[in-house]
Amino acid sequence: MAIFKVILKYMKVTWIGLRSQKKSGIVISYLTLFINSFFGIFFTPFLISSLGASEYGLYQLVNSFAGYLVILNFGTGAVISRYVALYRTKKDSLGQENFLFQAFMITGILSILTIFVSSALYVGIDGLFGNSLTTVELVKAKQLFILMVTNIAFSFFTNAFSGILTGYEKFAVTNIFKLLRIVLRVILLVILLLLGFKSIAIVATDLFLTIILTVFEASYSFKKLEVKIKFHFYDKALLWMIFSFSSAVFLQAIINQVNQNVDRVVLGAMTDTETVALYSIALVFFTMFSNITGVIGGVFLPQATKMIAANATGEELTDLVIRPGRLQFMVAGAAVAGFILFGQNFIKIWVGDNFLDAYIPTILLLVPTTITLVQNVTIAILDAMLKRMTRSLILAIMAGLNIVLTIILVGELGYMGAAISTSISLVIGNIVLMNLYYHKVIGLNVIRMFKEIFRGTFSSIIIASLLSFPLALILEDTVGYFIIKASTFVIIYGTLLYKFSFNEYEKKILMGSLKKASRIK
Repeated sequence: MAIFKVILKYMKVTWIGLRSQKKSGIVISYLTLFINSFFGIFFTPFLISSLGASEYGLYQLVNSFAGYLVILNFGTGAVISRYVALYRTKKDSLGQENFLFQAFMITGILSILTIFVSSALYVGIDGLFGNSLTTVELVKAKQLFILMVTNIAFSFFTNAFSGILTGYEKFAVTNIFKLLRIVLRVILLVILLLLGFKSIAIVATDLFLTIILTVFEASYSFKKLEVKIKFHFYDKALLWMIFSFSSAVFLQAIINQVNQNVDRVVLGAMTDTETVALYSIALVFFTMFSNITGVIGGVFLPQATKMIAANATGEELTDLVIRPGRLQFMVAGAAVAGFILFGQNFIKIWVGDNFLDAYIPTILLLVPTTITLVQNVTIAILDAMLKRMTRSLILAIMAGLNIVLTIILVGELGYMGAAISTSISLVIGNIVLMNLYYHKVIGLNVIRMFKEIFRGTFSSIIIASLLSFPLALILEDTVGYFIIKASTFVIIYGTLLYKFSFNEYEKKILMGSLKKASRIK
């Protein structure tokens, strides 16, 4: 507990001067994502060289297979966040205590259910992967699976306490915990891999850190926030609302797992671990962008809940989506454009020539993901309105389409077919059908939303790409030239962005950040 007290003191001193937990939460969220992405990019080559392509592919395959169990969480973290924010708005502490008791009872039951379901999946490992894995790989796959399942079961409680912190709008706190976890994970894994440990040590480390994170978040909730979990009365109506909301989140979790993992599972069953390893490079970028999607959405859930309770109009909700959407597109859009220009160069430097074939699949996955990314606050609005079920049903149909297409196209096109099928399902479901739903049912002004989000930024990306394209053709694929090419693109893009895209609010944010940075120096 001594470490925990130090962390609490640090956070109290560090964040007390910031204007709001929301702003600091977003800053820490992006810092966490940046560091996680940085470590993911530069740690992956070390991981592949330490494990070997075959064991790395096995690790990714089992991780995808076990990852489906995450859906049994039923989105308890999002449920708790939404209802804690609602009870705090109503100043109903007794109702919150009663809700949390029932929510944690459900979390415990779901953790036990996960163990039982995993037992059936464990038995099926031989039948599913027996033709593509060796006897030694099958034994190791089962060992990895057991540790991963245990980690997932513990993570349910981690998500529950994170939901409490989000409901209390302690965004900086929960994200600093996650940041510390990422840094500790990399340090521990580097040490273990240098000592000769393999994939089993990676999964064991993840389990250890999940337990530590759960203890920290629980301690903060009970000691700092003085949260109480207490049964007062049986609330049948509340349980039904929790079930309805959780079912929608459950379906969404299935969809996320399908889109992120079905490709590797199908490739693992129909090809070999080397192909899985190659495609996993594309999924590294896809997962990074998918993770970005949840950053701002979670931060805006309490505000969206308050706005819905105050009967906000469709135009007001559209404004809520636009501001963070513009900031996200400025970053994500440029990242995708930069990858299209210099992605092959980067992959060659990053993991070597053997993985260059991951370039096209990565682009196929990133482009539609970027469009969904810029409007992720709509998910917070749906959660606040308790209308996520329709979205989940629409995307569930698309996930089914993704499975069918993946099986068909992998047989014909290999790993390229997996990327094409996932991309098609994202375009039809997340972009076309969902925006029709947002416009017709929720009342969002979708045309104005995209027009404002893309205004000035899209043209800046195109112009910067055209001006930087000659460098991609002329300069060689070396680390030094890559830095020159990427830096040139960023400078051109940043200049165009400030001149033709930034509004007064965005310029104010930039200048404020620069002033703070200069004071730190």
